[in-house]
Amino acid sequence: MVLAQAIKRAGSLEPDAVANALMKTDWSGVGGRRAFESNHNPKVGLEYICGTVYQVFVEGGAIKYKVVWPPSIAEASPINPATGTVFKK
Repeated sequence: MVLAQAIKRAGSLEPDAVANALMKTDWSGVGGRRAFESNHNPKVGLEYICGTVYQVFVEGGAIKYKVVWPPSIAEASPINPATGTVFKK
């Protein structure tokens, strides 16, 4: 939805035009708000949508994908792959 609207605003499929239109996005829907930082990354925080983050876990020899963000639907705590410990803010 956000990309389609940006393409429409850009009036073109030219990458720079679409990127500029995306940067002006500030869209709200039932799942939250979508907006972008000046470095083109999505804004993050409780009110923003930035997708669902999964992490791979190995349990009993089986590979499982579990939601670790956003907290409201998380199935597990995120693990720092460098240390193997639970990520702490």
